[in-house]
Amino acid sequence: MSGLRLNLRKINLFGVNAEELMIKHWAEVIDCKMGVLPTEYLCLSLLNFEGLGLVDMLVKNRSLLNKWIWRYSVETNAQCRKVIESKYGVERDRLLPYHKCKRYMSWVWKNIAKPLMSPSDPFFSKIRFKLGDGCCINFWEDWWTQFPSLKVEFLRLFTVVTKKAGKVADFGTKVNGVWVWKIDLRRWLFEWELQLWDAFISSLDIAAINPRVHDTLSWTGDSDGVYTPSFFCRVVSSIGKDSFYIGAN
Repeated sequence: MSGLRLNLRKINLFGVNAEELMIKHWAEVIDCKMGVLPTEYLCLSLLNFEGLGLVDMLVKNRSLLNKWIWRYSVETNAQCRKVIESKYGVERDRLLPYHKCKRYMSWVWKNIAKPLMSPSDPFFSKIRFKLGDGCCINFWEDWWTQFPSLKVEFLRLFTVVTKKAGKVADFGTKVNGVWVWKIDLRRWLFEWELQLWDAFISSLDIAAINPRVHDTLSWTGDSDGVYTPSFFCRVVSSIGKDSFYIGAN
C-alpha cells in the first residue's frame, strides 16, 4: 500500500436527477459535503452542459492551455518563454509564439499552440495587437489595424511593394518629429490603384505609431483586454460549443 488516503471532507457530492434529501444522506454516510449545481472549479464558473450545470472539460482544459499563450506575451522575461524560443526557434521579439507545426515538437506544445494555426479559433480570433513602438508587430501579417491582415486586405498592393516582411517600425521614419510611412513600390501605380492606395495609407494613419510605449496584446473577449479562462468559457458558450468542437478536431 502507498499510504495515500482520500480526504472525503474535501469532496463535494453532487446529484443529478436525485432528491436533495437522498444526496444529503449519502454525503453524511461517507462524511463529505453535499454540493449544489451550478458550482465553481478552480475559481471559474462551470458551464451549463446539457442543462445540468456540469463543466465541459474540453472547453475548460482549452481555456487553461490558452493562458500559457497569453503569459508568453505578457511575461517577456519568464524562463518558460526562453525555453520555447530556444527549443522551437521562435523570434525573441514576437508577441506570440508563432511557428509551423514541425514533427520534432512535443505533443504538449503542439496542443498548447494549436489555436495560433486557426484564424477562426475563439481565442486567437479575438487577439489584437496594440501598436506602440512597432518593434514587435509584423507589418503585413498581424492584426494591428482595423483589418486582420494588411497582406490579405491589400493583396494587390502587396504584390508591388519591395519589402514584403518586417516589423511596423521598419516601414517608416520620423521627419521633423512626425512619423511618416515609407512604403517603396516596384513600379508606378495605375490610376485605378490610387484609391486602394489611399485606403491603405488611411488604415495605417488610424493606428498611429507611438515610440514611447512597447507593443502589447489585447484580447477582445473581455472589455479590459486581458485574457482570462473564465471569459473564454463564456465566449465559447455564447457562440455554441458545436463550433468549438469543430475547430478543436
